[in-house]
Amino acid sequence: MSDFEKMYKPSEVAKMLGVSTRTAKRYCEDGAFPGAFKTKQTRSGHWRIPESGLKAYFNDVGREWADDK
Repeated sequence: MSDFEKMYKPSEVAKMLGVSTRTAKRYCEDGAFPGAFKTKQTRSGHWRIPESGLKAYFNDVGREWADDK
């Protein structure tokens, strides 16, 4: 993960995958997106998913990543 890598919110990832935001957060909790982390903005934090983790997920499930996302 580079210092300036694009980060996605669970709501953005949910739209790409056709799942609910809650399901995208569950994927984060389960480690489906390598490098996903919680920010320190609030006590509970906000999930952020690096593009590289999302690409790895797409590769693992056999879906193709389109660079225009």
